[in-house]
This record gives sequence, C-alpha cells and structure tokens, in this order.
Amino acid sequence: METNKHIVENLDNYLNLISPEYAFLLCGEWGVGKTYFIDKYIESRVEQFKLIKVSLFGSKSISDINANIFQKLHPILGSKGARLAGNFIKGAFSMGVKVDINSDGASESTINTKLDKIEFFDFFSNKKSKEIILVFDDIERSQISILDVLGFINELVENSQVKVILIANESELIKSCNSSVYKDFKEKVIGKTFEIKHDFNSVLCDFLEGHSLNDYKDTIQEIYNKSKFKNLRRFKQSIDDFNYLVNNIDDKYKDNAEFYRDLVRCFFALNIEVKKGSLSEEDLRKNKPFMNGYEENINNYIYKNYFSEQARLYDGDTWANIIFKGYLNGINEETSKLALFIEKKQGEEEEKPAWLKLWDYKQLEEDEFLILINQVESELESLSEHNLRIYLHKIALVTYFGKLGLGGFSVNKIMNIVKSYICKYKNSEHWRDELVSGSIYSNSTGYLYCDGQDKDFSIFLDMIVSENKNSYIQGELIRKECEAKKIVDSILNSMDSNLDNDFRNLLLNVYQQRSILNLVEPKIFVNSLTKANNKIISKIECVVNDRYSENYSINNMPRYYFLKDELDFWKGVDAELHQVMPDITGLKKHLLNLFLERSVLKIIDVLSFK
Repeated sequence: METNKHIVENLDNYLNLISPEYAFLLCGEWGVGKTYFIDKYIESRVEQFKLIKVSLFGSKSISDINANIFQKLHPILGSKGARLAGNFIKGAFSMGVKVDINSDGASESTINTKLDKIEFFDFFSNKKSKEIILVFDDIERSQISILDVLGFINELVENSQVKVILIANESELIKSCNSSVYKDFKEKVIGKTFEIKHDFNSVLCDFLEGHSLNDYKDTIQEIYNKSKFKNLRRFKQSIDDFNYLVNNIDDKYKDNAEFYRDLVRCFFALNIEVKKGSLSEEDLRKNKPFMNGYEENINNYIYKNYFSEQARLYDGDTWANIIFKGYLNGINEETSKLALFIEKKQGEEEEKPAWLKLWDYKQLEEDEFLILINQVESELESLSEHNLRIYLHKIALVTYFGKLGLGGFSVNKIMNIVKSYICKYKNSEHWRDELVSGSIYSNSTGYLYCDGQDKDFSIFLDMIVSENKNSYIQGELIRKECEAKKIVDSILNSMDSNLDNDFRNLLLNVYQQRSILNLVEPKIFVNSLTKANNKIISKIECVVNDRYSENYSINNMPRYYFLKDELDFWKGVDAELHQVMPDITGLKKHLLNLFLERSVLKIIDVLSFK
C-alpha cells in the first residue's frame, strides 16, 4: 500500500477520533483497486476495530442494507451458509427468534417484527466491545434511490454518530443524482475525500503469493504496464484463466522455463487486450495481432507492443479457442510442434538451437552473432535433413542477414541450396508425412519467420511448400493403401478365427456408412468363406444382411445408399461362388447356396439402384 500510504494514515487518524461526526470517502474509477485497498486495510485493523463492510451492489431497499449489516454483526448469521439462506432467515425473524446481538452471552428480547422494520442506529450507542465502523462499498451501483442512500448515511453519521467509510466511483455517483444535491450532501456529511491510486505492484504481489506464477511477476508486470489496463478485478480473472490453461498442459512442456515464460507473456498480452475490448475473436483467428502491417490500427499496436520481438507460440485459431472458448483439446499436440520441442531428442540438454538464438539477434553481441550465423549457414550447406518448418526458419534467417551484408550467402546461393535440398529429400518419409503451411503467420513453431514478407524468402517458401504438397499427396496414397490392407487383414482374420467381434464391429459400426469391402479381393473373401466352419457362414450372412438392411437410414437416406462402391465386390463374390460351388459337397454347399441367394444376390440388387 505504499502508493496509498497517506490514505492509510488519514484513515487511522479518522478511526481514532472520539466523535468526528463526518464520513470518510474513498473514490476512484471502477477496477482501480478500491475494494482491494479497503479489504487489506480492514484485515490489518481487525484487532482494533470491528469494520463492517457492506456492498450496496444490487441492493433494492434500505432494509436490504439493514439485513446485510445485521448478518455481519451477528457471528452465526454472518456465516456463508446463513447469507445464502437470507430469505429463510428473514422469515424466521418474523416468527420471533431470540438472538445474542452483541455476542455477550445474553439473549436480547425476542425480535417480534419483520426484518425490514428493524433499525440499527440504536446498536451503536452502547458499544460493549470494539468500536463498530461501517464501510459502504459500490454506492453508485445500488438500485435504491441515491437520495434514500444519502439520507440513510446522513442519519448514521449525524444522529447515531457512527464512523462511516464510503467507497464509490464519484463521477458515476454524481451522474446518478442531481449534482447540487450531492454537493450539499458532501459538504454536510463527508469530511475527507481521498482518491485511491492504482497500485498494481502491491496488488500483484498479493494475487501471486504462493502461486506458480510468482516467479514470472516481472514478466506480468511488464505486460500489464504496456497494456495500460487499469482494472484489477478483471486482471485477477486473467490469472484464473491462465491457471485453467496451464493445468491442461503436460508437465514435460511446463518444465521448460523458456516455454513457460513465453506462455505467460503471450497469454496475458492477448487475454488483457481481449478484456480491454481491443481484440476480437475474428481478428485473433485471422492472426492480426501477429502481423506487422502498414496500417496503423489496434491490431498493429498489439503486434508492436507485444509480439514484434518475441514468440507468439500458437496460431490465432488456437489462441482464440483458448481465450474465447476455453477449448483446450489438442493443446499438448500443438505444443509438441513448437520449435523449443521439435528438435530436442530424449536426454538432450535444454539448450536453444543455433537458429533460435539467431532469431533473437537483438540480444546478441558481435562475436556470438558471427558464430551463430556461420553455424546456421554450415547446417544449410551440408544439406542435412531438418524438420521442414525449422528448415524454413533457417532459410529466412540467412536470407535476411545475407541481404544486409551480415551473412555469407547471396540470394542465388540460397536458391541453389534450396533446389538441392528439395531434390534430395522430396521423396523422404518426413516430406510425405508432414504438410507445412504456406502462411508466414501459421507455421506452428511459435515464432514468425524473420522478415517473412521478404519477396525472395516468399519464393523459397513457395518452392518448398509446393514440392512438399506433392510429396504429402503421394504419402496420403501410401497411407491409405496401408490402412486398407490393415482393414482387409482384419476382416479376413476375423473370418478365420470364428468370426470374433471385429468383423461385426468393422461392418456395422466403424464403417457402417463408408465403403470398405471394395478394398477386399472377392476371390480371397470367397476362399476364406469356403474354409470357414458352417456356423461362421451363418454369422457372416447375418452381419452382411444387417449392413444393407432397409431398416437403417442416415439423413433420411437408406444406409446402403452410402455403400454403392461395394457393388463390384459383391458381383465378384457372386462370380467366384459360382466357380467354386461344383467342387463343394454336403451341408456346406447348401449353406453357401443359401448365402448366395438370400444375401449376395439381394445385396447386388439393392446396390444396383440408379
């Protein structure tokens, strides 16, 4: 409370006066910390005085204020449970309840009246213990006529000689009543007025006491100062929001001090700007706070204020899901893609790679810069394979410094290196398995490309993204073939092992509306069918009939409508069964004939719709 130390001293003087006969006003804008200030003051003076703080927020009548004071005065009725049961308590009083108002062990006379008729002015004349001081907060937010509130306070101060501390946004208070009326009241009742100054440092220390964020107090203080946000109540909500986020992130990521610090920076910067009303969900999803645009607008201010020289971690969509939706599914997967974790192998020390140190070049001295730029250039020239998103960062850095004359690579040399790199690795497993983004704002590493809008870097980016897309499409075909083989094997294996639940689950649940049997060779299926036990043939018949039944529909369409691609498979099964049937005898031949007539031919007919 150093910023408001003079107010503390004046309050102490006021409370120690014998009979001041005036009220003490603490004013300030909403969110500046008035309630926090008085709560801390009350806590520090609890041994000397009985300060009763009553919020008038939402109060509809003077009797509401009376009830609130009464609950605070009485030790039992002041409990949380009693406050929640306020309406029940009022009803009990009306029936007559003996209470020990002064906590002296003696029951006063039965209260035989409605609570709204009780007057408390008499309670303060014969004090048996610590002096009672009333603190009224949120006066301007009351639903009671301001004239009635001021009259009530005047009665307390003038007739009952109670010491009263008022807390209000005075500018709003003046708006809510005739200014001359308030001026007359203030001259008559309020003896001293002090404005609470914003004391974020003290408040932050209190907010973060015993909290994991305490180690990042300076970082939060820096963000808060940059934001010029002056609402402590809403800022405390940001701390709660951060707790929710960080509780959903795996410890293996939170243990990285640099990641945690960047998370604190990014989260509080974006969260505070949202609470200020400066950042919309739409603009965040479009990555506008991370763009260094030429237009001087609020989003460009956010970029320059917070993100021009630091990581932004996730892309706009992910941040919007976190801040606006509280949606954290996939947060650990997104975190795993960040540059801080991509290249780290198990057992490696937590040291930033050379390119990442170079990215933060404004913190480097000349000798260290030269070592790092040479190292990154050597890595590129060696054509060793990297994660593609990291590779693009390295290309962006050497392009930027090369064009400044601070690196050893010309644009032509970088072009030749990129072409050689593409030729060497475009068919690699890594290129086929991961699709990189062509956006300079959504590369998932947590860092924007160094001078990502440079025209030469844009050419290199387009070359790599285009070739990567071709490789990824080839990889998709390979992955689909592998998936199809696994499905086929699962179907056939389940037929060979007494038709376990896998067969039923695949055809009636997992792929109930997706063609899958078109991936199976009819000859292999029929071969497995003829080798199966007779009871298995009956089970298969039940499952496939159920799969193409007219009793099931999806979006008002019969389910088999989505399975038309399986028609050729069943035609193939029909042809294969006719070919092998002459060599089969006995009961199995009869069962296969039934399967052909009651299932295969009917399915072919069903799937032959136009």
